[in-house]
Amino acid sequence: MASLAAATVAFFSTGAYAQLGAVSPGTQSQVAKTLEVSPIEPSFTYTPAAHVANGASLRNSGEATIRLRGMPGDAKVIKAWLYWDFTSLTSPAFAQSNVLFGPKGTLVNLSFPIPGTQIGTGADPCWFGGSNFAFRGDVTRLVKGNGDYIVTLFPKASSSTNGANPWGPTAPTTGPLAEGASLVVVYSSLTEPMGTVLLYDAGLAGTEFISVLSYTLDSVPTIPGVSSSIFTEIGADGQIGSGLAAVAGLSGETTELNTTLIAGPGSAANDSDWNGTDGVPLNQLWDTHSHDVTGLLTPGTNGLTITASGDCLVAIANVLTVR
Repeated sequence: MASLAAATVAFFSTGAYAQLGAVSPGTQSQVAKTLEVSPIEPSFTYTPAAHVANGASLRNSGEATIRLRGMPGDAKVIKAWLYWDFTSLTSPAFAQSNVLFGPKGTLVNLSFPIPGTQIGTGADPCWFGGSNFAFRGDVTRLVKGNGDYIVTLFPKASSSTNGANPWGPTAPTTGPLAEGASLVVVYSSLTEPMGTVLLYDAGLAGTEFISVLSYTLDSVPTIPGVSSSIFTEIGADGQIGSGLAAVAGLSGETTELNTTLIAGPGSAANDSDWNGTDGVPLNQLWDTHSHDVTGLLTPGTNGLTITASGDCLVAIANVLTVR
């Protein structure tokens, strides 16, 4: 039986916060606390395999394009999962728990939805109250390789599809609010080294946090060290400031993997994993970020810690390719 390794990741946030989607600076000290989550077991494990992931924001929009990139030319899709999240509602209806999905150019047909399995729920991340709900849908039959894929919401799934700045004068004042969607594709290839892919969602998805979120990813196999290991994080409600004027700045959260800074100011990336860049310049509020973490994973049990000083964030999923 393979020995276990896991990853310690830490996120820190500083700077100014918008009225919506974040806690005002004057109340940050009142909500500062560490939220500890039980060890997260992988929902799925694939080997030999590797993964790619890309996402798009859905806030105030009826559809979004996910630009899937990164698989080699000979890649064969093993599994493709679509993740999405709605917030500011008390319970999801059919319109939130199902989406339409297909390659760009495919005719949208309401009769063939992608049903979502609810994989988690938690508090609304500082918008209009209620809860957020995270979903995962199987889209394997529709993903053949790299390309552009369209996610379309059902009518009235979201309170607005007018494309407005989420913090602008014509933005909606009630939910439901669509956050975004991410496509995770697990594949095999003969032209690059394969490893083990682990998807972590249930037990993590939907967890809303403002200060510190601490958890452990379990069951990561010993690292062979033959090629690069990749860590992907999917999260909702990340933002830079409160609109277009703030996009030129940086988001203050930092990500540490086993005490090594991999994202945020001062890292090689020099920006946060929680900056909403799946929807820049607007509408922000969704993130899918991947990092080469070769040499940073160590055998044994390691934990993840996410620290956000005032920004209200929602964890959706983590994915690891270990090789």
